[in-house]
Amino acid sequence: MKEKVALYSLGIGIFATGGAIFNHLVHGKPIRLELLFFTPLIALVFGYLLWLRWDWAPEEGRKACAERRRERGKE
Repeated sequence: MKEKVALYSLGIGIFATGGAIFNHLVHGKPIRLELLFFTPLIALVFGYLLWLRWDWAPEEGRKACAERRRERGKE
């Protein structure tokens, strides 16, 4: 779990930092340092949310379906 959250967070952090640099170079917008400092925190939160959606939820859903099938078979 920790490895996947770290990997997702790293990807989001790279994407967010690249977006800030792109906006600065192409559009001439200044890089806002307060948002740049929040990037690691935001990346960690979104990395955890991605892990919940893509890795944890489907597995829990399969377990719940299997449990329901077993209960229906007993009745």
